[in-house]
Amino acid sequence: MSKLPRFSTVPTNSTRVRGGAAGAAQCLWKGWSLEEKLIVHLNKMNISQTLSTLSFLLVATILEVNGDAVVRIAIYNNVGVTRLPLMLAGAGLLLGYGFSLNLAPVEFRHVVGLYVATLFVIWQVINFLIFRTLPNLPILVGGMLIVAGGLIVTFWKPIHST
Repeated sequence: MSKLPRFSTVPTNSTRVRGGAAGAAQCLWKGWSLEEKLIVHLNKMNISQTLSTLSFLLVATILEVNGDAVVRIAIYNNVGVTRLPLMLAGAGLLLGYGFSLNLAPVEFRHVVGLYVATLFVIWQVINFLIFRTLPNLPILVGGMLIVAGGLIVTFWKPIHST
């Protein structure tokens, strides 16, 4: 593929330059072939899809960990009538987790490693914020293995993978 052309910001007599964002875009794309414009557009889509996937994962993880924490509080710290609203709140958060995770624009088998790694990290943060418990050495070492494994599952693409 040829080297991408430089940006041109100097209007020529044959080119009508518009003001604002439209003018900037017109100057930006001047001299670019359709193929080059398409490649730039597709690269932007990949970045946007990656950010979208990561945001769905982060939202799902936060909802799941908080839902589990609320259910745990309902079970162990409450009795009687106060337990039911907490259980329902926890159930709502867990439903939001399932909904958000399944809306991620990628196949589940490709996202599960990153999800598990993210889940572990968020779980430790929520565990500290809500239950004031720091992870001990076995949890930290195991957590590093979980995160390493999650990164391997997510980013290692074998040659014959589909």
